[in-house]
Amino acid sequence: MFDNLTFLNPRENQLFSFMQVVGYFDASGTHTNKDERGNYSPALVVAGYLATKEQWKRFDERWRKHLREHKIKDECFHLTDFSARKGQYQNWDEPVRHEFFKKLVAIISENVSFGIAMSLSLADFNRIIEGEVKQIFGFAHPLHYVTLKCFESAIDWAIANKYDDAISYIFESGDDFQHEILSTHAAVNKDEELSRYYRFETDALVFSSKKKYTPLQAADVLANEVYKEEYRSLYTKQYSKTSWAVLASIQGEYKHFNEKHLNKDLEKLILKFEEMKKAS
Repeated sequence: MFDNLTFLNPRENQLFSFMQVVGYFDASGTHTNKDERGNYSPALVVAGYLATKEQWKRFDERWRKHLREHKIKDECFHLTDFSARKGQYQNWDEPVRHEFFKKLVAIISENVSFGIAMSLSLADFNRIIEGEVKQIFGFAHPLHYVTLKCFESAIDWAIANKYDDAISYIFESGDDFQHEILSTHAAVNKDEELSRYYRFETDALVFSSKKKYTPLQAADVLANEVYKEEYRSLYTKQYSKTSWAVLASIQGEYKHFNEKHLNKDLEKLILKFEEMKKAS
């Protein structure tokens, strides 16, 4: 599959460097209706991984091989079906489930550069910060905020690792809020200085399927595990399921924003934007 991926630069029609960093991301908690337990989504999560094209090629080969060995349909793993023991996972016993998922996490851990997961309390955001964000940055949807925080985390990683080239992003397609992700990317690109700072290519934001791009399956695992942790903490008062604890051990930045953190973070965000413009 990855032998056929070209990662074309849309503006220059040239191949990205083999060491080009690509981030694959997925969202969880975007539903607005109540779930089967009668609860609304407690948090909005955007999560995924950064890695070079070379790392993603190696990841794809190992991931698909593991799925083929377990006869996973279409070589496409969905954590929601696995967790709910639906379909082909229905009759798997616990030792098989444990070893299968353990191997998936190992493949992720050994083939990515950095994990990013940003989780936002929806109730707190809607109550205390929505208006300010809209006034300052021109957008107000919670997904705008969380997506921007992921872009921020990616560029912080790039600076810390002296990575100066562009970062391209691939998100899971079919999400009801695809427009918000696109508009966040576009809002930054409107400012030439910010666009350079964030290493954005004008058109380097793509939406595709988990079946086509296996790294989106890894992003799905991370986003859903973070969401389940948020759900447990609010509705069941249980924390740190083993699977999430293992994923959290992968080098990365995993943050939750609630009322306690949002106002302080907004102040930092404002100062950061002002400093970037002065420095440019």
